[in-house]
Amino acid sequence: MMNWQHKVDELRNIGIKFNEENVRDSLKKAEQKGLIQKTIVLAKELDLDLQKDITKTSIAIVVSNYNSIEDCHKKALMNVYHKQCKLISDTIKQNDIFLEILYILGEAVDRRAS
Repeated sequence: MMNWQHKVDELRNIGIKFNEENVRDSLKKAEQKGLIQKTIVLAKELDLDLQKDITKTSIAIVVSNYNSIEDCHKKALMNVYHKQCKLISDTIKQNDIFLEILYILGEAVDRRAS
């Protein structure tokens, strides 16, 4: 996973001036998007149906915990998929990561300013 603080420091050290908060937010979002795409690929490799909410919520859970899962993301995805209850699913659906998954899969219209 990219160290966004390190990137911000690198930019500052070479003399680039910017709104640091906006850059951090943008780097975090780009990193998150990359993790979502990696996890979607894993879901496809495991033949999980990306149309099902349980698959999307499982992806969101793995992405949220990506750094604490060491080299077993496929196994974690399957564990979450099979052990998820409705309460967890409903909670995850309120998460920004779940919404980003919908944007990436083309199931929601992204009206955010680019």
